[in-house]
Amino acid sequence: MMSSSGDSVVSSHTSWVCISPTELKEILLTPQEDLITQDILEPSDLCAPVLLERVEESSPCLITLLCRPDSGAVISSVQVVSEARTLEVYSLSGDYCGTSRGEEDPRWQHSSGEEKRVFYRSHLVLEFPLASCEVKLLSLGGRSVVVIRQVVVGLQFYQGAEFRPVPAPSIDLHRVRAMMQEMGTTLSPGAQNLMDMVQFQQKNKADVLGGFLPLLMEGGALACLAKEKKAAGDVAAPVPGGNPDQSSAPGAVAGGPGGNQSPVSPDLLPMLHSVCGHVTQLRLDSLNSPKKLNGERENQMCSEGLEKLLENVVEKRMHDLENRLKEHMDARLDALQQRLELTLHQLSLLPCSPNP
Repeated sequence: MMSSSGDSVVSSHTSWVCISPTELKEILLTPQEDLITQDILEPSDLCAPVLLERVEESSPCLITLLCRPDSGAVISSVQVVSEARTLEVYSLSGDYCGTSRGEEDPRWQHSSGEEKRVFYRSHLVLEFPLASCEVKLLSLGGRSVVVIRQVVVGLQFYQGAEFRPVPAPSIDLHRVRAMMQEMGTTLSPGAQNLMDMVQFQQKNKADVLGGFLPLLMEGGALACLAKEKKAAGDVAAPVPGGNPDQSSAPGAVAGGPGGNQSPVSPDLLPMLHSVCGHVTQLRLDSLNSPKKLNGERENQMCSEGLEKLLENVVEKRMHDLENRLKEHMDARLDALQQRLELTLHQLSLLPCSPNP
């Protein structure tokens, strides 16, 4: 059974069956920014404990914690007060995140008749915050029923991301960037440029390539068709009678009077300058080549070089886009498969009522 915390930021699921009237969501707390202290809630302030019973032999006791995708929250720490002496935390992909050996807390001790229950407080701070994780309860002493008194999930929210509604299914690039910064990893230049293009498209609801590629084409045409009539250094002079949009291209890039809104994100300007630099270098190489035959040969070489360069740029962008889409689809399919398996597992544990 899937249960959620009161604020719906974190949902929880247990591999063992809950046999108590109290559900896990009732003892699940979610303070922000690791505000976990031993006095966060006294035992007298909490409801009755949660009892989890093992159904299948040798099955581990797991608590799965999932942050709501549009909350902008990640799990930074986990604290559990239970009869389990030790807990381990794993990512949903199975990566080991850490182990915590609990300490006895006399405030939680409870005697029921002749049975004395000892509760341990286990607290683990994750080195790398996760959007979801699995908590495995260990050192149960052979128990088939374990009692849990409190589960505290420390959350961190990225600035401006709390409960931001998502208008349509898409990749939250701000969250991806923030998570990668937290992990200390960086994207390759190609993947970074692709993310910039996708982010610009999401902001302006327009096709970036629709304004980016024509600008490159016009710049390349200007570089190829310009003739050395005035001076050898005048390589970027506009062609008389050419496309009137060409005169506004510099203004469009700079966001000046030539255009009301730049069709290219400012983050893409370094890559644009690099491409234009390659085009200029190709033209200079062709001008300085001793094997230049005539003007037709020169234009042909420049045109072929530009086509090859644009082909390489588009091919690289498409390859990066394909890889990113594959990774995103694989992650979504893995998450769906895990949820399906959990649901089927819970359905198989439900008692079957015989037909009269």
